[in-house]
Amino acid sequence: MMIPRFGLGVVLLLCSIARAGLQADELLLITNKNVPAGKALAEFYAQARGVPAGRIVSLDLPQGDEISFDAYERSVVPALRQALSAGGLDQKVRCLVTFFGVPLRISGRVATTAERDEVQAINKELAVVKPQVVAAVQDLEAQAATLDAGFAPKVVADDPDALGQRADMAIRAMVRSLNAAKDPAKAQEAGERVKTVLAKLAGKGSALENLARSPASTQQAEAQDQIRQLQHDAQELQSSRFDPAARKKLREFNAEWTGLLGQVRVLTQQADYLSATETMAAVDNELPLLWWQAYPRGRWLGNPLHWRVSGRLPFPTLMVMRLDAPTDKIVQQLIESSLATEKAGLTGPILIDAGGAKKLDPSMKKPGYWQFEHLLGDLRDLLKKHNNLELIYDDAPAIVPPGTASGVALYCGWYQLRDYRPGFTLARGAVGYHVASYELASLHNPGEKGWVAGLLKDGICGTVGPVSEPYLSAFPPPDEFFPLLLTGKLTLAEVFWKTEPSTSWMMSMIGDPLYVPYLHAPGLKAEDLPEKLRPAIK
Repeated sequence: MMIPRFGLGVVLLLCSIARAGLQADELLLITNKNVPAGKALAEFYAQARGVPAGRIVSLDLPQGDEISFDAYERSVVPALRQALSAGGLDQKVRCLVTFFGVPLRISGRVATTAERDEVQAINKELAVVKPQVVAAVQDLEAQAATLDAGFAPKVVADDPDALGQRADMAIRAMVRSLNAAKDPAKAQEAGERVKTVLAKLAGKGSALENLARSPASTQQAEAQDQIRQLQHDAQELQSSRFDPAARKKLREFNAEWTGLLGQVRVLTQQADYLSATETMAAVDNELPLLWWQAYPRGRWLGNPLHWRVSGRLPFPTLMVMRLDAPTDKIVQQLIESSLATEKAGLTGPILIDAGGAKKLDPSMKKPGYWQFEHLLGDLRDLLKKHNNLELIYDDAPAIVPPGTASGVALYCGWYQLRDYRPGFTLARGAVGYHVASYELASLHNPGEKGWVAGLLKDGICGTVGPVSEPYLSAFPPPDEFFPLLLTGKLTLAEVFWKTEPSTSWMMSMIGDPLYVPYLHAPGLKAEDLPEKLRPAIK
């Protein structure tokens, strides 16, 4: 349900950008009830970190790396929403933690014949309704220009959000002009024209909201109650986005209560949601959008928790971390090592294994590879300037040879595809990742050679990997991730989600979300960060 603001906007559940300082009582731990070892690990972690009782949710999930798109929509999303809402945790929990046994990946949507037919019908309806919206908005803009010679639309696009903005700006200009008008008769005539167009664009919800906003109206309380009920009804329909009957009812609902604008919006959202193009995703990268509604599932969305994002989000967005490894014993060791290292402090050299661009693009025809190579160089330069820790930098095309370093605290390298052959050993509590595709395509299969599995077996306590082809731009930029980690100001979960570019895509981070390896002995001061990055720790 989308009740209009000034008859045009969408009522959204608003939340602030997540604050720093993730705490144990802001976690929800997720296990697979068909994998008892995962539940045992969640209980061990909850006790070790002081996570409050009642924060472990066991879901009925398949065993293995993958869950179907339909099963995720019908089983995972409703169950977690219910668990959070029933316990009053929806306002408290900021981070979900998936455990050993929870699938890594959501398979791509396989569209049914009925869904393909539904998309066709939606697109046909859009083809009829959208031109009506555009014409009505243009009519408003023309009337605004008649009343205010200085008015000119600031937005010219015709997507649903832009059309709403255009209409809103036109109405605001008209209201200002009508309030200043000296001829009451003309003002009333113009006002009636505005009401007519507004009723078409915004539906019955516009009049209802006007009543709810008017202290002088004897029906104000009744209108407010009706709006709350309509919002509840709409949210119930939206929560069943996987159900074709609910989608149909929501389209009808919006046509009645939010007019042409709401109709175009929901039609567009549902068409995007039903797309079957590139809809595979990491479970941990989809879960941040648990409270979002019918958002596009093809490819990726920008990460709303990224440090560059400011303002308020349209829906609550969650951090997600994973405590997983090739065996449950390794997961327990990871938890224990994180706790011990946090107390003692992480020490050891930083290894940057650059040179991937030279290997992938020796002819220098693909700028994206070289841009990433420069990020590694920027990280090197920053550490050389401000950091007293030992730094090892290698930019040869091949990965570093055996014996390059021992006791490495932080590692970032690329590009050796799904072939873990480290030239170093790790310090207890180490954090790092290898930039290559498919490195988290599997974690538990015997003989898995990906870097994520290999690093975990060798004792790393925090690492990142993609469950399929992510494209290079999906990795956290190393010149952001590692400097933030070194300040000791943020937990591992916050470092990752402030620097991870995308959601609804391929990347997962394994590690204790509360881990702060440089808590007591920062490797960088906040003022040592590049000026552009300093807002990330505020």
